[in-house]
Amino acid sequence: DGGGDGGRGVEDFKACAALRDTSEEGGYLEFYYKLSFWASMIVGGAFAFGPLSPLAVINEYTPSAQFLQRAFGLGAVFMLAPAQCVLVDAARRGRLGGSTFKNLNLSIAAAIAGIDGMTVYTFAAASGLNLDLSLEAEALEGASGGIYNYVGALGVSFAILVVYLYQGLFAEKSEEA
Repeated sequence: DGGGDGGRGVEDFKACAALRDTSEEGGYLEFYYKLSFWASMIVGGAFAFGPLSPLAVINEYTPSAQFLQRAFGLGAVFMLAPAQCVLVDAARRGRLGGSTFKNLNLSIAAAIAGIDGMTVYTFAAASGLNLDLSLEAEALEGASGGIYNYVGALGVSFAILVVYLYQGLFAEKSEEA
């Protein structure tokens, strides 16, 4: 019981911070959620507080581009990362099969799919590809990290989406939970 003073939140954050401390129940999946939490904090922080977008197709300094970059970063830090921290706790307790946690996994998977879809759409719109996805290295020369960063980020993001989707659809409660 946190007693209303935020004690539970502090304990949850400590559990997310202790990468090497995984429960027997949570195992590798708990470790995965902890890594996802930290990735959201780091990447979200880079978007929210960095001068350039880490994955920008075209680094724009217009107010609307900067607003979207900051909004995405702050959303990752203050909405996605805490949700992942909740999933760390659920994994520790063997509760990922509960409807609340399955829905949370599905919500995160849907958000990732939406972000990836908008990333591809933005790239296509910015480079005039009409969504045929015939990526050319020259089209991304001005981007942060170039074509390799862009394609790599989408590949990693898709792999992450698959884990959340799978857990949202097929996770089961442990017998002890």
